Amino acid sequence: MMIPDDLIGKKFGRWTVIAKSSIKQQRHICWVCKCDCGTIKIKSGAALKAKQSLSCGCLTREINSKKKYENKNERIYSIWNGIKERCRNKDNPNYGGRGIKICSEWESNYMEFERWALNNGYAENLTIDRIDNDGDYCPENCRWATYEEQANNKRNNVFIPYKGKIQTISQWSKEYNLPPHIVSSRIKLGWDLDDTFHTPVKDLPFDDLRGRRFNMITVLDFAEGYKHKNNRCKYYKCLCDCGNIFYAKGSNIKKGRTKSCGCYRKIAITERNKMRAKNYDSKSS
Repeated sequence: MMIPDDLIGKKFGRWTVIAKSSIKQQRHICWVCKCDCGTIKIKSGAALKAKQSLSCGCLTREINSKKKYENKNERIYSIWNGIKERCRNKDNPNYGGRGIKICSEWESNYMEFERWALNNGYAENLTIDRIDNDGDYCPENCRWATYEEQANNKRNNVFIPYKGKIQTISQWSKEYNLPPHIVSSRIKLGWDLDDTFHTPVKDLPFDDLRGRRFNMITVLDFAEGYKHKNNRCKYYKCLCDCGNIFYAKGSNIKKGRTKSCGCYRKIAITERNKMRAKNYDSKSS
């Protein structure tokens, strides 16, 4: 007698099998399945394996909607689809997993979403942003924002009150022309906010690597095509002992992360393989 396959945990199209059912369809074993959209139904194992059922019907609706909206704005349509997928996915801890939904007005009608987008400031350089991060995707809670505005409206942002204003570290950094990581470090170290924002960053001396030697590398010159400000440069043109000329980051050269053009690693791997082969031969003999 053939032992039936255990399909629990397996995925067929958008279906994920979560349990075995006591119901049988035409002597076929049936399984409790959950669609990516959250719908739970009972499907026969034969239908799943033969790919006769790929979803609860939402896949067909999406395919039909794509045919329906042939003259759609491709970017807006992609944003609309992305919202639906994030909200339907209960395993996404930032959206569907914490109860964020898309309003029925938008979920069932792309044209309604596109109409709202075009009438409310949509532009190619903007992204959709929820005003209240704990609210749903709906006309009252959404806007079109720049990437910077959206970054400043994230749940994990740290807001700093100073001189009657409350802003993120990124916004304060921009206002006082300081690197964000410097502001963040000073606050973590317990600096007073006046000192944090008004103490200038020391201009560290530049370590010019040209003409110097590191491991198998001789640094020749600054890398062409890279901007140098006050003789500062991140990348250098280098000559390896094997004769190859390549480009490398200055910090990696100084810290020994880049020791050659790549030949050093090849030599090391070859030597290691030879050593392993030698040890193997000695053990076998």
